[in-house]
Amino acid sequence: MAFGGDNAPISNKAWTLVTGGLGFIGSHLVESLLGDGVPVLVLDNLDKSTYNPMLRLENLSILSKVGRSKGAAFRFILGDTRNRTLIKTIFSANPIGCIVDLAARAGVRPSLLDPVGYIQANVEGLVSLLAEAKEAGVRQIVYISSSSVYGNKPGRFFEDDSELDPSSPYGMSKLMAERFLALYARLYDLSGIVLRPFTVYGPRQRPEMAIHKFLNQLFHDRPLTIFGDGSMRRDFTHVLDIVAGIRRAIELSIQPGVVRTYNLGTSHPVSLFALIEALEEATNKKADIRLVPAPPSELFQTWADITKAREQLGYCPKIGLQEGLSDFVQWYNKRIKP
Repeated sequence: MAFGGDNAPISNKAWTLVTGGLGFIGSHLVESLLGDGVPVLVLDNLDKSTYNPMLRLENLSILSKVGRSKGAAFRFILGDTRNRTLIKTIFSANPIGCIVDLAARAGVRPSLLDPVGYIQANVEGLVSLLAEAKEAGVRQIVYISSSSVYGNKPGRFFEDDSELDPSSPYGMSKLMAERFLALYARLYDLSGIVLRPFTVYGPRQRPEMAIHKFLNQLFHDRPLTIFGDGSMRRDFTHVLDIVAGIRRAIELSIQPGVVRTYNLGTSHPVSLFALIEALEEATNKKADIRLVPAPPSELFQTWADITKAREQLGYCPKIGLQEGLSDFVQWYNKRIKP
């Protein structure tokens, strides 16, 4: 099913296909592209396995308005990346210049309950895209992976680390997808970029993600459940910095047969206790913290080395945690709290 109408004038330029474009990161990326007049075609299946699909439809409304206000070509297609007939039709009916693949079942803990579903969605979906991209002659693919591919390890996470050991089906599905992209690039002269975002937060964040969940618990005077002793550290990265990194990747020219991988983080991990203190300051509320044992899938830390992204992408995160949390709280007060 395709939607567009007055929002989607026929474009004389190639479309950027954004799969999962109504999700948290995807909707911010599409909004940024439309804001610069880039023609965008969004494919999203409105997956309801992790959160209410109505939130994605609200994002669609936002993007439609942006497209209209900027006079940018914008189309939305309801569908799944695993549907090769649909993908083939999209490629044959629209000139696609670049694919940004954000379509995925997300979340470490939900993947423990449905590992088969995660492999099917996250690996089969990308392979379907790659197969049809090869046939259609689409050569540029930006794949949005995850810091979860690294698993538990001390120190900074480097892109060229050969000892990747995911601790969840979600992380494993992302690593498998990365390797399929590398294989297709070698076999069929595709060029690819793999981006590994680190603990993304900001407006439109999924409700089950930590900062959103903590904020909701704070405002409703409920206990905050923390895994371990609160010393776990995360490289919290604002969604707009992630979008800036993706935009840089889209513009990068990669030779056929090559896949490059970049971390997108801040390289400044913060403990969960420090995060909660920052949330208390941003909300002027005091948290009631409850500690529970951490499951084996939980990483002790995430810590991005972003040297490569700085040097080759010009990636430079600009939004600090306190500023980013204030931004998130403002959005929450306007959109969620009422």
